[in-house]
Amino acid sequence: LVGWSLTAMASDGEWLASDQLPQRAVDSGLVDRYGILDPGPRGTTGRYSLSGEFHRGGSSSLTSIAAYLIRYDFDLISNFTYFLDDPVNGDQFEQEDDRWITGLGIHHRWNGHIGSAHTDTTVGLELRYDAIVNGLYRTTDLERTFTIREDDVRQLGGGLWGESWIQFSPRLRLNLGLRADYYRASVDAYREPNSGSANDWMLNPKLSLIYTLSRFTELSFNAGSGYHSNDARGATIRIDPVTGERVQPVDPLVRATGLDIGVRTFTDDGYHGTLTAFWLELDSELLFVGDGGSTEASRPSRRVGLEWTNYWQLNRVVGIDFDVTWTDARFTDCAPAGDEVPGAIVVTLASG
Repeated sequence: LVGWSLTAMASDGEWLASDQLPQRAVDSGLVDRYGILDPGPRGTTGRYSLSGEFHRGGSSSLTSIAAYLIRYDFDLISNFTYFLDDPVNGDQFEQEDDRWITGLGIHHRWNGHIGSAHTDTTVGLELRYDAIVNGLYRTTDLERTFTIREDDVRQLGGGLWGESWIQFSPRLRLNLGLRADYYRASVDAYREPNSGSANDWMLNPKLSLIYTLSRFTELSFNAGSGYHSNDARGATIRIDPVTGERVQPVDPLVRATGLDIGVRTFTDDGYHGTLTAFWLELDSELLFVGDGGSTEASRPSRRVGLEWTNYWQLNRVVGIDFDVTWTDARFTDCAPAGDEVPGAIVVTLASG
C-alpha cells in the first residue's frame, strides 16, 4: 500500500463594515444604522497553503509523512472610542499580523499482541515553526502616526507521542497514551525591554476505557491532560507598551486537565447518538489585548457540563444532525469579582 496526496488552498478577502455607533447619530439622521462615522472599520486578510502527505504500509503496519506550508496575513483598522483618548487626532488604530507557518508530521502504526490481547500502537513526531510579524499602530485617516508595539516573533514547537489500543476482550478495550511537548519562542520587540526568549516543555498522559454493553451501546471513560501555548509576547514582556508600567511575564505552556464519562448508542436504522458529562480545569489562560498591545493572565478556571449529540442517516442521500451542550464555567480562586467567567457560553445548539 503506497499513496500520496497534494493539496493547495487559497482564500482572500477585504471588508468595510459598520461598527459601534452613537444612538444620537442615528436618531438625528447623521448616518443610518449601517453607516460609519470613521473610515476605520475595514480590513484585509489572506491565507494560502500547500500540504502534502505520503504513506506506505502493509497488512500490519503503516507509515505516513505529512508536511505543510502556510502564508497568512491580516490587517484591521478600527476606532471604538472616536475622540475619547486623543481629542485632536482621534482614537483610530491598526492591527497587523503577517506570518509564515511550516510543519512536519511523521507517524508509524502497527498491530501486535500482548499475550492474548490484540494491540494497535502508533508513535509520532510533530514539528512546527512560525515566523510572525505583529504590529499595533495609532492611525489618522488610515495613515500610521505612532507605533505602540511591533514584534518579530519566532516560535518552534515539537511533540513526541505514542498511544496504544489494547483489546482485552470483545467487550473491553483500553487506550493508553503519552505525549511530550517542547516550545521555544524568541521576540524582537520595538521596545527593547520586551525582547527576549522563553522555552518550556510538558509531559501529558491520557487514558480511555471503552466497554460494550450490547450490540448497540457502549460506555466510555476518558481522562488526561493537555496544554495551550500562551502568546509569545506575554512570555517575554517586561513593560506595558501603553502605560510604561512593569508587568510580569507568564509561562509559555499552561496545563489543562479533564475527564469525561459517556454513553454511545447506534442502531441499524441509521441513528448514532452520544451523551457525555465532562469536567475540564485550566491552570490559567492568557488574554492578549489587541486594542492596547498588552497581555493579561486570567484566573484558573473549571468547566463542567453535558453534551448530547445525535445523527440520523435517513437514507442514502439525506442525513440530519442535532447537538446541544450545556456548560457551567467558574473561576476556582477567590476574588471580589466573583467566580463567574465573563462571556462564557452556557448553552450551544447546532443542527444540520
